[in-house]
Amino acid sequence: RRSIASSNLTVRRPGTYQVMAIDELGCSVHSTPFTITLSQGGVAYAGPNQTICTDGISFVQLAGETGGSSSSPVWSTSGTGTFSPNPNSLAAQYIPSALDKSNGSVVLTLSTTTSANCTSGSVRTDQVLITFDNSVLQSPSFAITANPSNVICAGENVTFTADASNLSGGCISYYWTLNNNPVGTNISSYTNSTLANGDVVKCTISISDACVSTNSLNSSVTMAVNAGPSVPILPTSNSPQCSDVGVSILHGIPPVGITWYWQNSASGTSTTNSTSPYTVFTSGTYYIRAKNNTALCWSGASSIDVTVNQIPTVSVNSIDGETCPGLHNGSAIAIPNPSIGNYQYNWSCTTATTSAVSGLTPGNCNLSVTNITTGCISSNIFFNVPTSDPACTGINQTCSAPLNTSASFPAGWVGTSTSRKSVAIHDDFFITSNFLIQYADVKIDPNVRIYVNPGVTLTIADFSYLKKCTSPWYGIVLSSTSTLIVTNSSEVDDAIIAIDAPGGSTINLWNSSFFRNDVSVYIHNGDFINRCSIYGNHFDFQNPDLYSTTATYHININQATNVLIGNPSQSRNYFTKVSNAINIFTSNVTIKNNEFYNIGHMIYTDALTWVTEGVAINCSGTGAPYYLTNIGGTGTNDKNIFHNIECGGIAMHDNVDANI
Repeated sequence: RRSIASSNLTVRRPGTYQVMAIDELGCSVHSTPFTITLSQGGVAYAGPNQTICTDGISFVQLAGETGGSSSSPVWSTSGTGTFSPNPNSLAAQYIPSALDKSNGSVVLTLSTTTSANCTSGSVRTDQVLITFDNSVLQSPSFAITANPSNVICAGENVTFTADASNLSGGCISYYWTLNNNPVGTNISSYTNSTLANGDVVKCTISISDACVSTNSLNSSVTMAVNAGPSVPILPTSNSPQCSDVGVSILHGIPPVGITWYWQNSASGTSTTNSTSPYTVFTSGTYYIRAKNNTALCWSGASSIDVTVNQIPTVSVNSIDGETCPGLHNGSAIAIPNPSIGNYQYNWSCTTATTSAVSGLTPGNCNLSVTNITTGCISSNIFFNVPTSDPACTGINQTCSAPLNTSASFPAGWVGTSTSRKSVAIHDDFFITSNFLIQYADVKIDPNVRIYVNPGVTLTIADFSYLKKCTSPWYGIVLSSTSTLIVTNSSEVDDAIIAIDAPGGSTINLWNSSFFRNDVSVYIHNGDFINRCSIYGNHFDFQNPDLYSTTATYHININQATNVLIGNPSQSRNYFTKVSNAINIFTSNVTIKNNEFYNIGHMIYTDALTWVTEGVAINCSGTGAPYYLTNIGGTGTNDKNIFHNIECGGIAMHDNVDANI
């Protein structure tokens, strides 16, 4: 009965004792009882330690005991209080002094004498600690509350909370009972979801505080439990359906005073939707619960699983139009979503039902897909199969295979003076056998080349014109043994390098025109004896407003020998409006019977003013015979004529040998 805060205990009195663990607030968390038996000699027992509230209490009631051969008990104090009626009474009252109360505690000692042989000495003592609590005396109140209420529906979870008020200190121990049966200790709340009508929940608390009017209080709640309505009958549906229609789920007719509500879970309490039929657009489990409109109690849930199949969507990727007008070889690839599943593809522009289609005619097309498994059909999408839309048009089109070789046009492009042939070239074109372009208008897409295979002759004759569509085409590219003939008022215009002639090729340019080319003729890398005949031609930049700079060269000669420009027995070549009419590097060239006009750089003002230097014939290189240029001569029509040349006509560099 005495509290000692130590792991060791000395006793002088037999009996049952407890060892107890106490937390930092002084509250017991665990205890274990044990029994001690003593051989009786003289025994003094001063009683248990006490804590006394000094508010309204003027004395401490003592309960000393002696035993065995004890006699003559007497009380003494470590303080300054007194004993009433006297210190020799085991049940005396100790009246503390003001100093005792101020000090907070006193130790009272009970002494007795003994003659027992089992103990040494003749005096036995025991002490009791009296602690004074100077707090104000409190009168606590206590109640328990039920949340959500003490009136509930069957199966509803209720939490009971103990609440002690007017209490500022001390430890509280809780003891819960349900219908007088223990259900919990040492916790301030209790929860139950299986309560029945009339159940009584009670909590008793014990307060370990000296300055309280009572150390034990209790409170109880009697429950009123209403039975819930019956679970609704199972709903029905027309599942599965496609998501554009949705699935209709239906419930029966509820009893009077009851409403059935659709829920997203078995424990849902939404009162939003009670309609029947109820249309849903997502696959899943749907629940229905009954609610009593008076008691507001819910039933359990019934449910139904529905399948809502997704309406597919479709997109069209890789739409390719005709590779050439009239081929009707457009193609497209359909991509359905979701990608998993078997689909039928419904194209308006073909009878095919596959995802990839070809052979499409240019124009509008629409597509839908049907999921074969679910039967759901996508919305139509519309797209356009592009036409081959070249920058220029012509009756005869050349595009990708098979229309990119001369073999597709075995007769060439041959018109008459009254019925010209119209041609558009959209991709690189290959001359694989002798080919004639006569009385023809040929328009060519940007950067396109015309290749002439080895041993093959390309003839451009009789007022035939090769021109750009929008921006410059690349030009005619000869092979080492191919031949090009441009004759009789034909034109090769608007090219980056109009004619690319490597060594071994043959170029015959007679009485024709070469306008608006960056380089009209590029002769290079080889011997051209009896392979180069250039006379009666007009090389002119012409219409300079189409470009930002003048042409680089009319004729560019690089590491070539026996090149003949002009022919005394034929009409003159005319070179006009260019920065460098003829550029010669590391080459052997003869230049006779040519005429040069307005050679120089141009600034494109309204007046088309020519400024800075220009060179009619620019020669560079060192050493004969490869660096020998024969310009003019003493024979009839050998001379060259120069007009308005910024730099005097001829520029010789690097010790070039020149015979002028």
